Amino acid sequence: MASRGLALACYRAILRWGEAARGTPFRIKRDHLAELSPALAEAYVAVHDVDTLRSVARWAFKEHREAKDAEEQQAIASALEAVRLLNAEYSPLVKDLQDRRLANTDRKGVTFRVGDVVENIKEGYHGIVLGWDRVCKKPAMVKYKNLRFDQPFYSILPDQHDSVRAYGMPRVYAYVAQEHVQRSAKPKQIASCNMGNYFEAYSGLQGRYIPRYSLRFEYPDDYEAHDAVPLEGGTDIADQGKKARPKKKSLSTGLATGRAPRRAKKAVMEEKVAP
Repeated sequence: MASRGLALACYRAILRWGEAARGTPFRIKRDHLAELSPALAEAYVAVHDVDTLRSVARWAFKEHREAKDAEEQQAIASALEAVRLLNAEYSPLVKDLQDRRLANTDRKGVTFRVGDVVENIKEGYHGIVLGWDRVCKKPAMVKYKNLRFDQPFYSILPDQHDSVRAYGMPRVYAYVAQEHVQRSAKPKQIASCNMGNYFEAYSGLQGRYIPRYSLRFEYPDDYEAHDAVPLEGGTDIADQGKKARPKKKSLSTGLATGRAPRRAKKAVMEEKVAP
């Protein structure tokens, strides 16, 4: 009975942890899921939200409740380890994300937003804004050392074709000062094999890519776009999301101009002069 009470306490501790992390993107490692139940190590279960964590914990608790003797002791040890891992390893990650989100609500001085298509005016390639720092936090990645490091710097997903033209090879990431970035003058096709890791849709009207939830959480903003089109295959075209113009029908049908075709006109004339 005492063991069952301890298992219930662990289960409730996991639920409390989940509620504190609700809304924050996280992902439980597969080997850590095995602490809740060995069966989960082989199951295809991805725990990256609170509701899934609750379901997994509930299932594991019911499974442990049926364990006997040595298996019961092992189940209790696993539950205690699961609680320890959540608090020791995942709580700092969740808090860091929550703190970054809070700090990023203030965009004062930051010109570009996550998902904007921009151009590096110094090196001539286009890309998509992945994120930003209010001041430079990665000086080792800055090519030009005579810059002001107290200005915003942007993480950018470069266009692969532009990268090959500029550097002779594709680039998967760039860190650029705000003074070297300008908004793309017109919608630009961006090609990247990593597109799907960061973005899920494209708005043709806004000329902006819509980020996945993890980026939307870290960089709060208005990401609503009624014309957003889901991305396919990690690349996108610049005119996705725009309303397609209806194709003109053949003139022979008479529907494109609103006039009857010649054959129809001739038939009408013959009908009028018929006795």
